[in-house]
Amino acid sequence: MPIEPPAQRSIMSVHAPEAPYIIRPFVPDKDFARMVRLLSEVEASDRDGEDTSERTQRTYLTLPHHDPARDRWVVEAPNDPDRLIGYGSTWARTVWSDSFERAESYLAVHPAWRDKGLGSRLLKAIIGRARELGASHVVIHTNERNRASNTFLQRRGFQPAGSYWLFRTPANTGLEKPQWPKGYTTQAYSAVQDLATLVRAMESYRDMWGHYGPTPGQPRAAWISRADREGVFLVFAPGDEVAGVCVATARHGSGEQAGHIDGPGIMPEHRHQRLHRPLVLTAMNWLQGKGHHAYTLDCWGDDDQTLALYRDLGFEPVQHLISYRYELS
Repeated sequence: MPIEPPAQRSIMSVHAPEAPYIIRPFVPDKDFARMVRLLSEVEASDRDGEDTSERTQRTYLTLPHHDPARDRWVVEAPNDPDRLIGYGSTWARTVWSDSFERAESYLAVHPAWRDKGLGSRLLKAIIGRARELGASHVVIHTNERNRASNTFLQRRGFQPAGSYWLFRTPANTGLEKPQWPKGYTTQAYSAVQDLATLVRAMESYRDMWGHYGPTPGQPRAAWISRADREGVFLVFAPGDEVAGVCVATARHGSGEQAGHIDGPGIMPEHRHQRLHRPLVLTAMNWLQGKGHHAYTLDCWGDDDQTLALYRDLGFEPVQHLISYRYELS
């Protein structure tokens, strides 16, 4: 299911506090370029796979229900206010209700300024703001390979709640034709054109941790107005009951050679039919018809059996994030 771009997803390892570092609110006009520089330096050191580009970071400034001046903090280098050495942010989100129950958060400390307590102080600011926003829990995503980040969160009461995977195939991956179980069929949304059916199909993601429903005031399938409806595939069980959904996105003209697939959502009562495989193959074949010969796929909350299926189709893991949850109660 298409979701808003996740907040930045790594966290730096820090320990005992030292003075005289000052944490202050983020000032967008003043701090944006400095923040991008800091995030780029952190990514160059940690190699977590973060998108630190100016374009993406500007997109994050405009996330719904996010106030950069109140929901972000920075730490300036002593004696050098033009240089940021620490940064934190939070973003209150709905999950599958109209309340802002989740505060999706991020923090980073420059490699040269770690072990000075800055991470702990930024985390304290994040948790305090999340409480003000009425969130029930804080979520931070960190790369599985970043041992320091995982240890930092675990020592502060964060518990693993889910995970995110990004896969990619090599170029010119050979494709087989999808084979559907008896009675199951698929149609592009361009042929169905029924919003209620699409919304029902999206319910297949509800129990898969990491997926989100609509933001308040928006219909659950508002994203369909931006999607290529020929690349949105619905699965129907015998009797025309909707059983799942998968979205493919062609990326011509963006500099991205791989077509993209959002991990399928399958209704729980139909998952034993292993519909992920023919659904992903349907998306891959459609993308091949659009001129793509390599593919990316990302997914939240899939089980080990489904992840093995993606690998069997030629997808290789590129990034694995662990989602940590901290209960504010």
